[in-house]
Amino acid sequence: MPLVFVHGVNVRQGVSYDKEINHRNALFQKFLLKEIVQNPDNVIIFNPYWGDYGVKFAWEKKSLTQSAIEELGSEDELPLILINQIQLEQELNPDTVLLEVAKKSLADVIDLLWAVSASGVNKSQAEDLADLAVRAVNYAKYNPHPDWLNNIENDQQFLRDLPEEINKWESHTVYNTEDSPQWEVFGSNENWNPIRKGASRFRSNVMSWAGKPVTNKIRNILKGEIANFMGDVFVYLSKRGVEDKPGDIVKEIVDTLLEAKNLINIEDDKLIVVAHSMGGNIIYDILTHFRPDIEVDVLVTVGSQVALFEEMKLFHVSDETVTANSEVNRVSKPANVHRWINVFDFNDFLGFATESVFEGVKDFEYRTGNVLVAAHNTYFNLPIFHERLAEKIRDLNS
Repeated sequence: MPLVFVHGVNVRQGVSYDKEINHRNALFQKFLLKEIVQNPDNVIIFNPYWGDYGVKFAWEKKSLTQSAIEELGSEDELPLILINQIQLEQELNPDTVLLEVAKKSLADVIDLLWAVSASGVNKSQAEDLADLAVRAVNYAKYNPHPDWLNNIENDQQFLRDLPEEINKWESHTVYNTEDSPQWEVFGSNENWNPIRKGASRFRSNVMSWAGKPVTNKIRNILKGEIANFMGDVFVYLSKRGVEDKPGDIVKEIVDTLLEAKNLINIEDDKLIVVAHSMGGNIIYDILTHFRPDIEVDVLVTVGSQVALFEEMKLFHVSDETVTANSEVNRVSKPANVHRWINVFDFNDFLGFATESVFEGVKDFEYRTGNVLVAAHNTYFNLPIFHERLAEKIRDLNS
């Protein structure tokens, strides 16, 4: 059973790109795929890359104000946005920033720790982190507000005690069913090093920006992000081609889908596609116009604009006569897509609901707790998101 992940706009290859793939793949295997196949580690995950065919700026974004040229992507900017969220809610104390989040929700701090650590790990570390994520998520699920947090005074103590408390809980937890997880030891102290390093980078940002207004910098990041989003969208729409003459972006993804499809056999006949942001629009165009012969067992669109694009009738198969006021007032789910889940965050300004526009699609909201760009770009870095998505897949299969 292959899985194909179609990325969205403003994705370009580099060291951080490779690390992001490693982190995301490992979390897919430990959460989503575990609900679908018996041996998730054997599933081949494809990540077609179309960023080289995206927008190119002839004047290197000189049309933006000079301060707006900084863009989301460096390991300093994501923590900066998260810091802004915390500052909006309370006076910031750099020594207890993680602890304060943990006291409100242990699940939120786990998402935060894994999000700020993702850019610093190689493939082996990503797999170790995914194993730790499964255990941390389960601990937070059963212990959302553990009493031991009341005795913690700062972030260093929190990071020291969290692994010990999870270990302790696992060693004393008794499961009564055959399907319940049987935990091994939580992991060596060394496996936590990427989390500690990510937390250290995050806290360094907090200390650098404590008491300083960061709204203008976030506005600049957002402006650059919107330029890239609009650019990649316009390039795709103008150069996607038609059925008998597809554009480069379409060909890249279709080739990957066909490669994945070739791995399907009688015993394992399912193809899973997960698409983020603009990737959802591209995959919908492909499955409805360019290659409606490719069958997908589960399609997951995340932080995407498929319904918005359909409202604007931008797809090749869009029917101008189908509207909210027509006799047929919703678009049918593509026949070659057996199950379709759409995920959005209300804080994500690029994520849209689909149920009012499409028939046969199931929306569900996931609150990342982040703001603006962070909400749009962090879904797949968050262990709790992967756990909730796996729950939805489990519900579909029940």
